[in-house]
Amino acid sequence: MINILICDDSKLSLDINKAYVNDFVRKSKIKAECFTFQEISDDLKKLYQTMPIDIALLDIDFQRGEEGIELARNIIRNSPLAIIIFVTSHEEYALDAYNLAAFGYITKPIDEKKFEKLFTRALVQLRGINAIKNNHNIEFVANGTKQLLKEKNILYVEKSGHTVNVVTDKQTFVVYDSIKNLQEKFSNLFLQVNKGTLVNRNYITEITNQTITITTGESFNIPARKVKEVQAAYKKKNENEL
Repeated sequence: MINILICDDSKLSLDINKAYVNDFVRKSKIKAECFTFQEISDDLKKLYQTMPIDIALLDIDFQRGEEGIELARNIIRNSPLAIIIFVTSHEEYALDAYNLAAFGYITKPIDEKKFEKLFTRALVQLRGINAIKNNHNIEFVANGTKQLLKEKNILYVEKSGHTVNVVTDKQTFVVYDSIKNLQEKFSNLFLQVNKGTLVNRNYITEITNQTITITTGESFNIPARKVKEVQAAYKKKNENEL
């Protein structure tokens, strides 16, 4: 499942862009969820802060001047590998788009063939990104020895006193570091279920009330304030698979 964000302050443009995206998704036979916003809102901020964004189709002239560029910066801060595509009526904004390392831009009115060509390229890149993620290695020092583990093989990471346990199905590594520092090394494959625990989404089997259970039968508590967020993330645990 891939997450596609579309933002445009024109209702007409928003509907047209969504129609193009839905048509592309149908033709490409991929699983995708599309989120649309017509303004900067708390719901929009919560979305890109708590959910990985794979592709963002943004009006570069969103709301106030160059608000679309600032929105793109915020999305990238939370989803560094997000593919940003700008929609613009102003060719002069194209340079700003590329300075932000945007994947590309398309001018209004949108040409359907150009749109399909651009999204096809984006899909190819996204598949490449996901292939890299599946082979992402995590490097850390445990018991004075440098360790290199495939991220996908780590079940969970849990704080234990002044150390952190990095747990696989075969071994537990004791690391003298903080959860915060280790979290920066992981991709969005890992979900923070509480202040001291990161869990690999692929090993989650159940969420009941304020408890999350993984394939080993081990369970972890979820603070009441994070239950909805964790449940939403669990529903999308396969979001990186196309």
